[in-house]
Amino acid sequence: MKSTLSRNNGCILGRHSDSAQTGGGILERFQVAFRDLSAVPGPGGEHDMDTCWLVMCLDGELHCTVTGIEQGGEYSLSAGNCLLQYHPCHCRCQKCACRQRVRMLEIVCPATELHKLINDTPLGHDLESAIRQGKPLHMHRPMSLGVHRALAALRETVTTHQTGATPLILAKFLEMIWHFSRDDNAEAMGHVSDATRRAVQKARAILEDNMAEPPDLDHLASEVGMSLSKLKLVFPQVCGMPPYAYLRQIRMERAMILLREQGMSVTEAALEVGYSNLSHFAKTFAAHHGIKPSSAKNVV
Repeated sequence: MKSTLSRNNGCILGRHSDSAQTGGGILERFQVAFRDLSAVPGPGGEHDMDTCWLVMCLDGELHCTVTGIEQGGEYSLSAGNCLLQYHPCHCRCQKCACRQRVRMLEIVCPATELHKLINDTPLGHDLESAIRQGKPLHMHRPMSLGVHRALAALRETVTTHQTGATPLILAKFLEMIWHFSRDDNAEAMGHVSDATRRAVQKARAILEDNMAEPPDLDHLASEVGMSLSKLKLVFPQVCGMPPYAYLRQIRMERAMILLREQGMSVTEAALEVGYSNLSHFAKTFAAHHGIKPSSAKNVV
């Protein structure tokens, strides 16, 4: 299976084009396509066993279902988010939301080939473990700034039909994969002083210890010896996101542990992490993890 890049479901670089020779090696087994899915709900594509399916949603909201298991899993992906799925021996079917058009970048490849690209990253280690144990891997995260930039450059190159652009397309594709597989937030750590970093880490610890009843930002800034404006400025530099976005993230990660590993009910988990409105909790959980809270126990 040769490297394929396409736009709007129409092939730009075919399986027997120069992309095969230029990509070479492991890239020969990657399929990369910009896709527009219609607003008609229903099954989309199915993929071979033991493949990785990586999607970056550009517009709309994608819904997909994992089949071939006793209890199928349903996932959703909104614009600005990425989804990586590896389900050994199971196929994936995607369907777009009713009355909604979905635009996305889709990458399909053998799990072992993706692992060769990212083997020295935390994601690569997780994928290696999943392959070795024959267990599924599910990762749902917002696009980082690095992914956004590489994706924008890739789209521009593909849509302008530049002559001889195959090497550039492949380079931007690899750059995008690199940003997706690494921790882009670590890069921001070098742009603040040690004292500021320690203060932000203290603020982060306060949020982690008090996620059910967190302090407001004024009080949080006072606790770590900063002005409110400075806290708002430097917290994203160290943590990669604003304070309340970080609070939402740690709440959702904690909720997943409570549901999946400690056997709590959805209501119990919601209250434990500070949500009294179950509907709001379910919506936030689904936006973060790509699945409903009630399905958390099915995720490995």
